[in-house]
Amino acid sequence: MLAGVADHLGDDPGRAALYDVAMLEVFFAAMTSFLHAAAMVTANGVTATAFLPYARQMAALGGTVFEGLAADVDAREHDGTEDNLEMELAALEHIVTAGDEARLDGGLARHMRDLAARAVRAGHGADSYSRVVDMLRAG
Repeated sequence: MLAGVADHLGDDPGRAALYDVAMLEVFFAAMTSFLHAAAMVTANGVTATAFLPYARQMAALGGTVFEGLAADVDAREHDGTEDNLEMELAALEHIVTAGDEARLDGGLARHMRDLAARAVRAGHGADSYSRVVDMLRAG
């Protein structure tokens, strides 16, 4: 289902509600991440508006990245030849540190970092970021 488009998602009447909730999660996670980033840059003297073109670049990249993540999740394969969790964990640590230095609520950043760290501790440091899905599935 795409925004503003009516799709038939099958005979299960709960499937449309499932898609709706899942789409809302992507939407709110993106907005919250943007707001955290905006708080980070404004704490350092940059306006959110000045940062906006860079945020848009990352948001546009998301569509392509989601394609690869979806393929990995469906295949249950997490090839880390292009990126790997150890590398991603280092970037997530930088996000947490920058947020802490700006005295922000770092709950979301810490959660993302902790999911990646759990995957690395479980021996998946050479896998792609898509391996995080297993950490989410584990509860």
